[in-house]
Amino acid sequence: MLDSFLLHRAHDVVRQGGVVASLVDASVLTAPGSSHIRRRYLETTDIERVATFRNQNTFDQIDRRFRYAVVVAQTTEQSDTFKLGSGFVTPEDLKDEENYFELDPDFVYRFSPNTQAFPLLERDIQYEALQRLVEAPVLQDHENDEGWSIRPSGEFNQTTDSKYISETPYEASDPIYRGKNIYQYAYQNVSEAELNQPDLWTIPKSTDQGLSTKEYLREQKRTGNSEKLKAESPRIVYRRITRNTNERSMIACLLPSDYFHVNSLRGLDPYFGDQGDLVVSQSPLEFSSN
Repeated sequence: MLDSFLLHRAHDVVRQGGVVASLVDASVLTAPGSSHIRRRYLETTDIERVATFRNQNTFDQIDRRFRYAVVVAQTTEQSDTFKLGSGFVTPEDLKDEENYFELDPDFVYRFSPNTQAFPLLERDIQYEALQRLVEAPVLQDHENDEGWSIRPSGEFNQTTDSKYISETPYEASDPIYRGKNIYQYAYQNVSEAELNQPDLWTIPKSTDQGLSTKEYLREQKRTGNSEKLKAESPRIVYRRITRNTNERSMIACLLPSDYFHVNSLRGLDPYFGDQGDLVVSQSPLEFSSN
């Protein structure tokens, strides 16, 4: 937030037509709390370039934040296009014109209509994929009834619902999956990583627990438009996003029926909308979709 304030102040005091070159934390380009300064740049300045750097001992002993950004803009009318580059390492990279993408302000508004976050593009394939995404129709449109949306949610909170989760399986228990059970982070780029087996289980009705896990879900966490539990049908789950720069933000899996999951995974309600006819085996990693 302090970086945003300094940018606002710099543009307040500079004369019309003056150029402001700023060295700021890279979160200014993406954080929701800095959307006001991004809108000011996009609407009232001629942005010359935006570049992000990895702080690899560039400011040793001064600042240890991982990313910083250089923003150069002139206080004149809105720019037609501007240069954007990401993932630079040395200050010399700032002048390497081949590593920049030419964007227009409208592209940013289509990419991030609510907060005008700048896309952090490093490779051509990222830019090409993003172009296809922003040119596609909006999935959810609040202004008319033609849009559609998904409602991801969890089944268990591992802390508050711990009474209905067992760390040892009963004879009639069903597995409860966590994020590490569908993907295990590895420092090497390997095609196959060893996955941790489930270590959480549902509590069946035959115990002295009182409410079983399924009875608890039926009473407290029913799907909004059905008496059925989500786990009674195959459904898509994905690892929860931990931060807005997480490149592994869509690690997904298709869980078979009677497989549950905690809040480190988010799942789609199989009874909300049409997800097609799914044929799923007893392994969460082996499935086919018709």
